[in-house]
Amino acid sequence: MAKFTFSLFFAALATTLSLTSVGAFVTPSFGVSKGISSSVTLKDAKVTKTTELKMSEEFVQETPEQAQARIKSLVEDNPVLLFMKGSKLFPQCGFSNTACQILQTYNIDFHTVDVLADDSVRSGVKDFSEWP
Repeated sequence: MAKFTFSLFFAALATTLSLTSVGAFVTPSFGVSKGISSSVTLKDAKVTKTTELKMSEEFVQETPEQAQARIKSLVEDNPVLLFMKGSKLFPQCGFSNTACQILQTYNIDFHTVDVLADDSVRSGVKDFSEWP
């Protein structure tokens, strides 16, 4: 179980800015945790609030089956869909840029999915399209 705290950051910030009070102290926790309860004294100021953050479920890696279902839904919901490196506003490779320019030249309304931002889509689209 890995824990990540901002205590050093807040201590350095308070020292650098000569703060006498800090409004909140954030202690995000990743993994399973029973809870963290602590207080920190910075010079003469005592932190009055402790907040625990946990990893959101949206950051949990999806299974290949879930990725396939999401890709299928994207394909069904968008008449023209381009899986590409980058986005239509900022293509990140020459082929993606050329594909966007062709679609824009013909005024085709299209949606893009950035495969660089999502590994499950990047590998899942190959399976979905039966790419060798």
